[in-house]
Amino acid sequence: MFCSKCGMQAAAGSGFCGHCGATLTAGQAPMRFAYLGTGGGLMKEIFIGVVLTLATAGVFFFWAKTRFRRYYTANTQLQGERFAYVGTGLELFIGFLKALALVGLLGGALVVVEMLMGQEVGTTLAGIAVLAALLAAMPVIMTGSRRYRLSRTVFRGVRFSFRGSVGRCAAVYYSGLLLTVLTLGLYLPFFHNRMTKFFVRNTWYGNVKIEYDGAGGPLFGPHLLGVMLALVSLGFSYLWYLAAFERHAAHHTSILGTRFQTTVDGAGLFELKFLNSLLVLFTLGIGWPWARTRSLRFHIGRLSVSGQLNLDAVRQQAMVASATAEGLGTLLDGQSGLAEDLV
Repeated sequence: MFCSKCGMQAAAGSGFCGHCGATLTAGQAPMRFAYLGTGGGLMKEIFIGVVLTLATAGVFFFWAKTRFRRYYTANTQLQGERFAYVGTGLELFIGFLKALALVGLLGGALVVVEMLMGQEVGTTLAGIAVLAALLAAMPVIMTGSRRYRLSRTVFRGVRFSFRGSVGRCAAVYYSGLLLTVLTLGLYLPFFHNRMTKFFVRNTWYGNVKIEYDGAGGPLFGPHLLGVMLALVSLGFSYLWYLAAFERHAAHHTSILGTRFQTTVDGAGLFELKFLNSLLVLFTLGIGWPWARTRSLRFHIGRLSVSGQLNLDAVRQQAMVASATAEGLGTLLDGQSGLAEDLV
């Protein structure tokens, strides 16, 4: 049985949660997620991706990204039913070319400005323009990449979608970043929560909106404790905050009246990170696919939905999305690079 308040697993037959003290009530068995991928399967995908990317002078890079996403998604299931990813390498390649053209136009415009206004003034204006473009690009990449990926993710024949605006993302992201800097990091859990709320509440499964009602306050204590103990624990204490955030985010996310929950805890996360580090270190990196697989099984395997989802009520409501933001992220080495698909 899982606690409906904190999301942690409780002892069988207990009337109270041993973690938060909440009263436990019996209900329907949760629907569980699972990850079925293997280290060997991931190693095969990496080998194919690297060899063909080198053999095609980098062109296969976009198809390699798509293969990784399909592998991860196809090996993720909920209550025995698998997810699917239907994006293509050609879409990513075309998106990259569009982004490259946009960056080229910006570069050409800056050269013209420098020629017309002189090198000194032109260089100053060019620097300001590049900085403004970079600041504007981050929300575009974050929202555009998520919009594209979700539009290509399918469960039971129904696609997901993302409907958040770039403007709102910029407001949440930059205000949170500024407050985090001004408070010397104390605002970070509130920033994490606001970003999570923005992304979750703008995510749809078909015609059903996914909800999020979490607040940053309950995360402040774990964050502060993790920071205070970071020096003596070599930073490992912060893993307990990350686990608390994962539980908080899952429990406060809901769809069709049912909530998500996870049993991820700090001790388990520490053990995972520690053993994965040893696995990668003592195999000189060869064991990385197996470490990555262990991480996916740890996080996905502990995730569930409390109760039974009435998925028959969901109807297809696909949204149009392009891969241009993905291409922009690749150009700027941002959130859409191959590293994100691997990590």
